[in-house]
Amino acid sequence: MLVSVKNVFAFLSVTTLFLAGRVNADEISDTWADFIGKALDEAASYGGNCDKGPFERVATGTGTGDKFCRSNWPDGAVITGLEVWSNDMGISGLKFRYNDLSWTNMLGDNVVDAKDGVLKVNKLEWDQTDTVVDARLELNPTRTGLGYIYMKVKSGASFTVGKEAENLGNMNVHAGILLGAFGRADKGTVYQLGFSWLKTGIEKATISDIEFEDNIDDLNKRMQGLETMTLDYAYYKNNQDKQNSTFLFQKETSRTTSRKLITQTKATWGLTATVGVEASMFGMGASASTSLKYEKETMNGKEDTEEENTVLKYGLTNQVPPGGEIWCKATVMKGKYEGKYTSKINLLYKDGSKFSIKSPGKLQLVAWSQADSMCDDQEIPRDGPVNPSKPVAQRAIKFVG
Repeated sequence: MLVSVKNVFAFLSVTTLFLAGRVNADEISDTWADFIGKALDEAASYGGNCDKGPFERVATGTGTGDKFCRSNWPDGAVITGLEVWSNDMGISGLKFRYNDLSWTNMLGDNVVDAKDGVLKVNKLEWDQTDTVVDARLELNPTRTGLGYIYMKVKSGASFTVGKEAENLGNMNVHAGILLGAFGRADKGTVYQLGFSWLKTGIEKATISDIEFEDNIDDLNKRMQGLETMTLDYAYYKNNQDKQNSTFLFQKETSRTTSRKLITQTKATWGLTATVGVEASMFGMGASASTSLKYEKETMNGKEDTEEENTVLKYGLTNQVPPGGEIWCKATVMKGKYEGKYTSKINLLYKDGSKFSIKSPGKLQLVAWSQADSMCDDQEIPRDGPVNPSKPVAQRAIKFVG
């Protein structure tokens, strides 16, 4: 049986006073009963996801009632709310809310029993990016079950429920993220309640096993998110009667290429450090110098947004005869993608322990091909790609940006 050091010292202190004749046996008995009530057998199994994980467990209560476990931490879920029913005898029922806003079933119940006093209900909910800064659990005044719950979150919201036997102080909430709740309850009474707090000390976090909802072959077949855009358009007429005129159609510009991973669990689990990526994911590469296609690429880097400038160049020199006209156009293909994926986030702690959690997310891509350009003595449509099958006077030399 694992117990808190504070309770051990409390009992030893009272025992010393008893031996010195300063307290009586009844006081010793009460203190020992409280000590037993506060001591949770943390080695006991509560089933589900409450026995082993990246958490530290803290609990208060007695060994009566059926065990329960409410936790979905392997799926990346955290608890972000609780609703509690209480009366003069203590906590009679409670429910927990996950960060997807779903609620667990009732533990205990919310049925009024006249002999136990008026039933009260209290609720505390917080955003999944918020954290718990204080929490306390205490026995009821008769020390027969859970009697008191206090909790406060960083944003300022708090609640206090029930009556306590005595105040033994707030618990250690570790990282302030509640991964699960466990304990014992039966109809009308919650005898024991424990919290599983995300433990601190993460040394490294990496994303792996990324699986996209989209199929890369289907994306290429549909050319989803791929669009040819007009960069520049010009018309020129040589108004001279006898001389040729030189018309130069050239330019250099730039566009931003980016890749951004949005990992939902990173914020929910308070992973403030940069998360590494060791996975195969979607990218966009050139199927030809002036077009794009989707492709898979291995990424070994950081989860943060990656951006870089792509230089787009084009240039044509045209000799226009007297009275002649010329139309010039430059185009580029833009690729834009946003797709959902599932993945794993692998946590390595400083003590050597390792855990993996599921994490949904989104990938956002923006890519640009090289520029293409042409000039013709026949009018060129302003919209749409440069058409290589059309007879042209000149086409641009492709420049690598």
